[in-house]
Amino acid sequence: MPHYESSGDFVVQDNNVVIKPITMDNNTYINNSKFMEFIDELATQFTETEFKENTFEERKIYEGSYETHFTNDAQNYYTQKYDEIETMANKIMGLYTDNEKPTHTEYYRICSKCEGENTHNIDDFGFCKHCLAHL
Repeated sequence: MPHYESSGDFVVQDNNVVIKPITMDNNTYINNSKFMEFIDELATQFTETEFKENTFEERKIYEGSYETHFTNDAQNYYTQKYDEIETMANKIMGLYTDNEKPTHTEYYRICSKCEGENTHNIDDFGFCKHCLAHL
């Protein structure tokens, strides 16, 4: 029976295999509604600064009922800014909505018999594909 020891982000099995969960990226994923609220607030501020008093208009929904909306030009500008800000958050900061978070964790085994810090796959029979040590 294999012996496992847990230590934080990894598990040591019989002193020769470390099984580590590895994410495919170093991104940060935050609550979707908070992410959207943040991007919306920035895009709205940019739009209001650009269009000033021509940012919003009242639209009649039905007799006696009106809603405030962006003007058509302001809406187009807002949509463009929202996309630009979201892209910058993604590419520069690695910040994403948790709706985009990978749904699985991939596991790699590191053979402690190999030199260096190379990550190797262990085949289905328990052999290191790099040094062929049986683990």
